[in-house]
Amino acid sequence: NATVTLTCTHLGGGAENIPWTMTLSNGSSGTCLGATGRTMQRQVAPAATVGYNIYQNSTTVEWGNTGCGTYPGGTLRVTNGNPLQSTVQTLRGVMPAGQLAPAGSYSETLLLTVTF
Repeated sequence: NATVTLTCTHLGGGAENIPWTMTLSNGSSGTCLGATGRTMQRQVAPAATVGYNIYQNSTTVEWGNTGCGTYPGGTLRVTNGNPLQSTVQTLRGVMPAGQLAPAGSYSETLLLTVTF
């Protein structure tokens, strides 16, 4: 699990609605769909992969982007009386059991993009 917190602070003036989204790249597999949609690569020979996916918070919804899956988003409303608003999102990684892969170190780099 990894947690991301987005916080908006009201600096003055009237109320503001700040729309936000958090998208996640697909990684080397090119997709985020399905229980093993993303693929981690073994770092030493022999070459091997293991499937996994990243889910939104405690749900079974894949965390993706506009081309794949869904992604969290919403609106933070800040005002003089409510000057600080936050949202906390948890990325939950799951590797399904039953995958036959040699022991070793597997990794992949994903990019989380926050738009507001």
